[in-house]
Amino acid sequence: MNAALGGAPGQGIAARLAGAEFFLKSERRLFVMIKYLFGLVLAFALICGAAHAQETAGRVRLPGAESEDASLHGIHALDSKGLTCVTGTYFNLEENVTYGLIYVVDRQHGKVLWHKQLADIDGAKVSEPVDCRLQDGNIFLLVNKDMGHSLSLNLEEFVEVYKFDLGGRQLGFKKISALKYANWAVAYGFGESDGRLFVVGMEYLQENARNRMTSALFSLPMNTDLSFGKALERETGAYDSYSAMRVVGEDIFISGRFSPHVAKLDEDKGSLAASRIRLNGKYVWSTKFDPSDNFQAYVTDSGAQYLLDTKEHKSVLSRLDPDGKPAGRVAYSSRYCGADAFVVAADRLFAVRSKCAKDDSHARSVVSIDSFSGAEKLVTAGDLQPDVIAPLPDGLGVIGRDAKKQRYLQALPAATLQP
Repeated sequence: MNAALGGAPGQGIAARLAGAEFFLKSERRLFVMIKYLFGLVLAFALICGAAHAQETAGRVRLPGAESEDASLHGIHALDSKGLTCVTGTYFNLEENVTYGLIYVVDRQHGKVLWHKQLADIDGAKVSEPVDCRLQDGNIFLLVNKDMGHSLSLNLEEFVEVYKFDLGGRQLGFKKISALKYANWAVAYGFGESDGRLFVVGMEYLQENARNRMTSALFSLPMNTDLSFGKALERETGAYDSYSAMRVVGEDIFISGRFSPHVAKLDEDKGSLAASRIRLNGKYVWSTKFDPSDNFQAYVTDSGAQYLLDTKEHKSVLSRLDPDGKPAGRVAYSSRYCGADAFVVAADRLFAVRSKCAKDDSHARSVVSIDSFSGAEKLVTAGDLQPDVIAPLPDGLGVIGRDAKKQRYLQALPAATLQP
């Protein structure tokens, strides 16, 4: 009966066993395939995660700087262990006042130790920090102030120094008043010689009625108790406030636009020049560069001076050695126009530049520049849109925004910057 109906006895069981075995093999194959796909997804995620981690390594978020009214423009290494000062400004539209900003960052542990908006102590319309130094365990902040009367004859600009402890407590501030034109002064930055801080800057007297401006370059020794020594005022002219300046040993090295001691306001825009000046004395040498309306200058810690002259699709890179002798000049074609920053870090040249193409929304990039050929190479700073760059003891510091408009300080290690 069973045979007539469906085959030999036991054949149905065998068929069922064979079907079960086939099912189990199929299930195993499916499991192996799923496991393989899962491994691929996991590996991809790990690779992406590692890439993202590499991109964001050394990155510290700067709280409160995401506002469009905040502008960060200075990175200052305070020591060789990662303590870093970031400076900038915040414009309060309702008050029509620009406040100074300071961040102190511990890059070694990836955190902001403290940050402050400078209080409106003296009624200044603009407070702009320009330099930051660590001396005797305290942080000194150099600030240019503007009373905002630039449309009247009462133009008043002056310089103040703030003192903070490492915890961010303000210990004092002092206006620099020991100058001939103390109410018309602008600082380039701090200098240090034999362990003592100096303030270096320009002072001027603008006389609109007489169509002239009288200017001088000063250097002023400073003590850690915010007292000042005797200023040395060189009444032979001065460099403008956007000049690049560094004190190396006993000398001031400076590049920028220079105006003579007495200049006509409506005629003399100054000449592009560089100088070496004794910190406690006179000019050692001065030289002129070719005229330019768009340039960036930088002084290295050896006293060498670089000038990047930028025009549309063409750039000229010039270098002077510490003795003022030409040490190289290269003119080259570039896809970039202008430069927002220009520095030397890890023995290489870097700039923040924007592409000339109009359809590129003038997106900025960090590029390295070969000092012999002018060849420019893109430097990756993750997803940051760079604003500022500066040398750090261990590489290059970058400040920029990410896709979410958050601002970060990122350190690019020297090893990653090599060609």
